[in-house]
Amino acid sequence: DRVFNELLNAQATGKLKGIKGKAGQLLSIHKEYDKAASTAGRSLLTRIVVDRFVDGQKALDYLRSHKIGQAAFIALDKIPNFSEAISTPYRSPDNTKRIYDLVTCSSEHYKNLAYFIFKDTLWAPNLSIANNVAFGNPQRRRVVTKDGDLIEPSGLFSGNNPAQGLITLNERSSNVP
Repeated sequence: DRVFNELLNAQATGKLKGIKGKAGQLLSIHKEYDKAASTAGRSLLTRIVVDRFVDGQKALDYLRSHKIGQAAFIALDKIPNFSEAISTPYRSPDNTKRIYDLVTCSSEHYKNLAYFIFKDTLWAPNLSIANNVAFGNPQRRRVVTKDGDLIEPSGLFSGNNPAQGLITLNERSSNVP
């Protein structure tokens, strides 16, 4: 998009620094899981990732001063550290997979970003399984189906409006554990 390209051009000419790309460009997933991952991470996958909060501030100032438009950012230095959650083995309920475990990061540096976006959101092959997993035990879970239907632990549910193509696709096997 125009705003993002303007920021990349400003960075290329030395006016800005620390812009890494859109979150969805820094992560990838097998095409089988695209609808689910794009829907689950919809609002965050399109954000521009910057190294530091100050880099995002300067980018916003640049956009404002040049009357280019608006943008939303994720500052890597300000998101919580999820290293404990990332390193702890996760056991997904039967017939589900944790989206985070299906994602490949373009750099180890972005594992924390991937967990920030998806946390323990689960992928399920259909709505029936998703419903059972989301509400079938005392621990409610966030679950998205292969078709992009999303169930939130609060009971909110959305469907028939899946996102797609917000995350880079890879050819990694779909038989990910």
